[in-house]
Amino acid sequence: RLSEYLALYAATAPLIRAQAAKDGAVVRIGGPTIANSGGISPFIGGLLNNSSTAPYVDFVSYHLYPAGQADITGGMLWDQTSPTGVGSLYSRIQSPSKFSGFAAQYLAVANAVKAGKQPNPTQTKIYLDEYNTDWAFSDDCCRNNPIYSPLFNGLVMVDMLDAVYTGA
Repeated sequence: RLSEYLALYAATAPLIRAQAAKDGAVVRIGGPTIANSGGISPFIGGLLNNSSTAPYVDFVSYHLYPAGQADITGGMLWDQTSPTGVGSLYSRIQSPSKFSGFAAQYLAVANAVKAGKQPNPTQTKIYLDEYNTDWAFSDDCCRNNPIYSPLFNGLVMVDMLDAVYTGA
């Protein structure tokens, strides 16, 4: 799907930019809103290093979900491994691995963005435009929990600020 995505982006972004210029409007064009860390290299890297798309990238966006339905079914808990062996949500969001840790994934995205061929790569905006405890959007240990939901959100925000303030 990457080649189709890049072809669509390359065909539409210049037209959007041209129409905005005609209208005297400022628009921001970006993407690709990946939902897992496996898309960092192919989709973000592909978008930012393709000569037909890179000139039109003003921002990069992504989603992050550290767990899924199998984790929920396995009894994922906030701060300890479940009896069935599912790692805790806390350990996932704090992980140094770009595959689950929020700060680690942001740093991986930031490094891909800084290495891109888009205009001003060190100034390209990065948006974490959606995040939650799991991609299944099912009830888990912490979703809508009066104790863990605010804690989860607070940790995510602290991790994002730490990543930014430490040079991402």
